[in-house]
Amino acid sequence: MATQPHSPSPPETKELGSERRGQQWVDPEFQKRTISLFIVLILLLSTVLVGTFYFHTEKLYEALKNSGLATDPEALGAFGREIQGLVWSLSFAVLVFCVLVGLLANHFSHRIVGPVYAVKRSLEALSRGDYHSARLRLRPGDEFQDMATSINQLVDQHEKLAQKK
Repeated sequence: MATQPHSPSPPETKELGSERRGQQWVDPEFQKRTISLFIVLILLLSTVLVGTFYFHTEKLYEALKNSGLATDPEALGAFGREIQGLVWSLSFAVLVFCVLVGLLANHFSHRIVGPVYAVKRSLEALSRGDYHSARLRLRPGDEFQDMATSINQLVDQHEKLAQKK
């Protein structure tokens, strides 16, 4: 019985890509781009909303001032200050919302990037003929579970073909 050439197994039997799973930045370039896109979209939408609110409250302020309904300058000043306070409050809420969206985008991009990174590493190992490392093991609940099953079937088929040679 002839021995088959065997690719050396890695010194540790860690799950493929597990050295990066604890890291928040698996693929920093992709994750930062995704987070930036979400934040820019939120800022644009928020700017339109706050601007629209401010425009309409200013129109209301001017209408009150010009209609003669509000003749007390002190009351008009108080109304103007309230509008300004509201705009500042909305701006602060938008800032907090952007931070929360950034954190959530980071979390969800990590849940997508982690499995994609593991697939990439699996295919690299398969191309080297390292069938042990090419088997893909994703955490339960990770995206692309069905793809991992297909890749593992592909690895099994390649390993069987390599053993027949």
